[in-house]
Amino acid sequence: MSVYRLETFYPAPPAEVYALFSNIERVSECLPPFFSFEFLSATDAQLYPGQLFDYRLRLFGGPFSWRTLIDEVHPGVSFSDRQLIGPFRCFRHRHEFQPGEGGTWMVDHVDYQLPVFLGWAAALVSRWLRLIFLHRQRVTLGMFGAGTGVAGEAN
Repeated sequence: MSVYRLETFYPAPPAEVYALFSNIERVSECLPPFFSFEFLSATDAQLYPGQLFDYRLRLFGGPFSWRTLIDEVHPGVSFSDRQLIGPFRCFRHRHEFQPGEGGTWMVDHVDYQLPVFLGWAAALVSRWLRLIFLHRQRVTLGMFGAGTGVAGEAN
């Protein structure tokens, strides 16, 4: 299992940062344009455990269908989702929101595993995840009127 982790400081209270990241309709605004992200299922305004999302996007030049299950929700504190159908053998993403002096630390923790036949592409996928998350970080920091916020990043 591979791991990607990113910590970002937002100059806003946890409730505001959580509200942005738990608003599933804003996902497409935070992804790089080459993803061609498209929801295939209806979205509810509020996350809840057991919620399913179907969408289509482009990865590595090809279209992929993806189904995500929201498996944990702790409003204002954390939520996690995992891929049920998609290009990874396993993909779980936990979002944590921790109060900090003058704002909120948001921690992304992604555990993922490639299908066996794509094992050779591990380094490429690691760079791809970093590109996506750093793009999202720049976009969301801009939404809060902040410049940079990287505290730590690890794979």
